[in-house]
Amino acid sequence: MSFLFLESKLKAYLNIEISQIDDPLKKARDVKDVGHYSSGKTEIIIKEKSEIPYALSLIKQAYEKS
Repeated sequence: MSFLFLESKLKAYLNIEISQIDDPLKKARDVKDVGHYSSGKTEIIIKEKSEIPYALSLIKQAYEKS
């Protein structure tokens, strides 16, 4: 798992296939075939503070399944 801090958002990269996490809001994106600054296969973008609890639930799922 890794994080990329940008001026307007935070990107979290999870080392898990997107099909292995429960993401009803469809906030995660499959990036395994896309160039990016991480070895993670799934990306979550956080732009607002209100998105943090949901993102943490996805991060927790990835952690528990790894």
